[in-house]
Amino acid sequence: MTETLCVLLVDDQADHRLLLSANLQDQDPSIRVLEARGVDEALGQLRAGGVDVVLCDFWLGGETGLDLLRRARDDERAVPFVLVTNHGSEELARQSFMEGIADYTTKEVALRNPADLVRRIRRAADKARMAEERHRAEVLLESFLTNNPFAILILDQAGRPVRWNRALERMETHPKNLERLREYRPFEDPQLREAGVTALLDRARAGEWVELPPFPWDPGRAGLGGPSRILSGVAFPATVGPGESYLCVMIQDVTQAETARRERDEYAAVLASLLNSSPAGIVFVDVEGRVRFANRWIETFFGVDPRPFVGRPYTELAREMTSALADPTGLLEHPADPEACSVEAWEQAIEVCRPQPRHLLRVVGPVRGPGGRYLGCIEVYIDETGAVERQRLLEERNRELDAFASRLAHDLKTPLVSLKGFADLLARTAGPDLDERNRMFLERIRTSADLLNEMVDGLRELSQASQPVAELHDMDPIPVVRLAAENLAEGAAEAGVRLELAADAPRLRCARAKLFQIVQNLLSNGIRYADPAKDDRWVRLEFRSAGDRVVLRVSDNGLGIDPAELPHLFEPFRRGKAAGRTPGMGLGLALTHRLAQACGAQVEVRSAPGVGTAFEVWFQAAGG
Repeated sequence: MTETLCVLLVDDQADHRLLLSANLQDQDPSIRVLEARGVDEALGQLRAGGVDVVLCDFWLGGETGLDLLRRARDDERAVPFVLVTNHGSEELARQSFMEGIADYTTKEVALRNPADLVRRIRRAADKARMAEERHRAEVLLESFLTNNPFAILILDQAGRPVRWNRALERMETHPKNLERLREYRPFEDPQLREAGVTALLDRARAGEWVELPPFPWDPGRAGLGGPSRILSGVAFPATVGPGESYLCVMIQDVTQAETARRERDEYAAVLASLLNSSPAGIVFVDVEGRVRFANRWIETFFGVDPRPFVGRPYTELAREMTSALADPTGLLEHPADPEACSVEAWEQAIEVCRPQPRHLLRVVGPVRGPGGRYLGCIEVYIDETGAVERQRLLEERNRELDAFASRLAHDLKTPLVSLKGFADLLARTAGPDLDERNRMFLERIRTSADLLNEMVDGLRELSQASQPVAELHDMDPIPVVRLAAENLAEGAAEAGVRLELAADAPRLRCARAKLFQIVQNLLSNGIRYADPAKDDRWVRLEFRSAGDRVVLRVSDNGLGIDPAELPHLFEPFRRGKAAGRTPGMGLGLALTHRLAQACGAQVEVRSAPGVGTAFEVWFQAAGG
């Protein structure tokens, strides 16, 4: 089912609140709407919690929606805002996005196309959720690097330190010693050579994960200063691949704590995984605008080996990366002023055309050290090609289905008009001379023609997804169910399937033709996939009340559906393994799903191979 969202609708006009609320819930009943007339009332709702998205007018009496956004931000209420206004302009839109709203539209567009408004709301909620998850991941990584109890030292190709963490700084408290650390060369340290540590570091630089057993180390002999210590740790390559130039050394002072081996290895494993296995391109740029770290995924995504650019200005690497973009005008420049990207993270969608086409999400954010000191900027490139391609394929299939539905509706209309016309003509000319039984047959033909006409019109509506749905009515569903069952009675008898129909039902809100096709499609599906190995084959249709909903349940004891097929069950033109040579184009359940959505209903399915299948359609109860 669609995820439930709580939307806070803020508008000082009661009529506008009513219109927007009704349109939202008619379009997507899974959206729960709260209302507020002004800024203070809205802040009270936000403080109560549970709000996923704020849908806000711009003018709110003496205040504006942007005033509400600022006060909510000051109140630490991080909820995405979608601005809806009668006074739209490019300047207002620009100002609103600069203030941090998630989306912007006008009331005229929102009321004319509620489906677009629902998409904007859900997109804002999804983006906020992803931003929160990304923020948690960034906080975790920053916490790991800055609060790690083990000292971490990263060496470049020449064996020079290029970065260390706060734990290492605590070991060398004198600022002078920290400056000297930049000139320290572990591979040239005689005491490390004597202890056999240099040989282990050489193995690690060649690609091995090595343990550094406890060894004595005197900082004074290394030109640094401080008390002598006994150290131990691990060393491993910072990135994957032969000839890698970065080496990570993780050490701890075990003079008084030699029992920390297990915890140390766990931290090392996490760091190695972050540096070597993350399927994202990472570039770290220091405050001077120079590349200090770049992983192997940069080469995978852009076809550029980043290693020669480490230590050089970021703009040089950016030019090479930009040459791989589909739009070369979108230069991946690092801000000239380092503080420009030190405030908050931002993101950008980019398209790469070589070495192979990709859609990437570029996330840029600040990296901070002890005391909040700005250390530089980190760029993360996430491959979203699969998601973009899946979305494109889904849209293409939807367009194909819409085109097919439109052609089908057009082709059916001509013979339908003839059928209805001849039936009406026959009723006028020969009706009085027919006996009661034949008049009943003729009336049934005319009723069926009218119903078929409604179905064709409904099919045309389904092919126009952006058009408003037909008006819904409160109705008793039992007559429609009986008519659908009568149409299928002969096929059910031939298949040896017993139809068990509800005798009564709660009144529900729907369109008669759509309900007829939903019922007929679900009953027909149960008959078509009956299990021939079972002596007693049945399809059962029943109704039940569920709060403000009426649930139509159609179940059977047929062949059932493979669990792997359930996520794709309602896709157009897709047929399951159980279909075999059964005739059909794979449109029945797809149309059922869209018909239900057009009525404001949701469809759920449960199935087990060899046991049977149950479809549930959740309609709005009458009077809702």
